[in-house]
Amino acid sequence: MKRIIAVLFLVLMTITLHQPAHADSNQYRIMLDGEYLNTELAPINNNGSIYVPMRLIFESLHAEVTYVPEEGKVIGKKR
Repeated sequence: MKRIIAVLFLVLMTITLHQPAHADSNQYRIMLDGEYLNTELAPINNNGSIYVPMRLIFESLHAEVTYVPEEGKVIGKKR
């Protein structure tokens, strides 16, 4: 009897703890130097990777922003 209870407990714990995390991208906000940045585009959660608008972050850090379309790159250089 104890073995059945232990197996049932283990199965229930496995099912309960194996719930995937669902996060809405509206939950994510960007904070820089203790202040939230106002973004036109909300950060996006794509399979656990968070994508943020880099131009806003670079400009908030007073960096020069350059887009290289051939490479699909955004470069931020400190002024």
